[in-house]
Amino acid sequence: MKTIPVTGQGSKSFTIDHNNQPQRLILSNIYKDATIELSMERQGESKIRTISPVKVAFLIELQNKIEFLQGKRLQIFRYATESSKEVIASGIIDVGIGGEIVLQEKDYMFVDLKTLDNASFNISISGGLRTAGTPFQLRKTKVDSGNSELKVDLSQQRYIIFDKASMPDEIDFIRGDEKVVMSKELLLQEQENIFGVVAYDKTNVPVFGTNQAVVLQTAGLDGCYFRWSADLAKDFYYWIV
Repeated sequence: MKTIPVTGQGSKSFTIDHNNQPQRLILSNIYKDATIELSMERQGESKIRTISPVKVAFLIELQNKIEFLQGKRLQIFRYATESSKEVIASGIIDVGIGGEIVLQEKDYMFVDLKTLDNASFNISISGGLRTAGTPFQLRKTKVDSGNSELKVDLSQQRYIIFDKASMPDEIDFIRGDEKVVMSKELLLQEQENIFGVVAYDKTNVPVFGTNQAVVLQTAGLDGCYFRWSADLAKDFYYWIV
């Protein structure tokens, strides 16, 4: 496992090559509002983005929840205070699904970090015992302002993710001729029922249900409708795995 000390504020980028076959990135004391973007380039192929720019805390939480929904133990992350800044004490980001990403001599993975507001933190690159068939991919999708309803095809999607601070007022889930309508408040309550404690804040108070990422399992669903009580005043984003 290789550990990379990172110092300074603003933005930092680094490249992972064939000397480190990555499965996970382990982050220690990274600023709470830091964002991350991952992309990969294999020899002779175009560069592809595997994880769209997203807050580190949001990504850690959504991956923890997905692993729990797949039958694994829920990982809980903690906030802390480091040099007067609120940070994520420790968190894990999976870059490969079920194993490490095999990088050949001229293959690369690129990690871009932004909104870094603490003086220093560490990133460790961890491999695995198995080989991943594919990298973890997170796709960000925009809904233009002015909409009050949107139909989303879920037939090929496994999970849909929202920012807790920006959710539809209501979602209609469709399977065949059946429809289930759930309000934002009911969805957040369901997150609490499913996941329990997902994090601890900087004073060690447990966070129940959702810190930032609302994760909905969509396997078996045909689609859904996002509904808002009024036209969107600004663009809306959601994420798909």
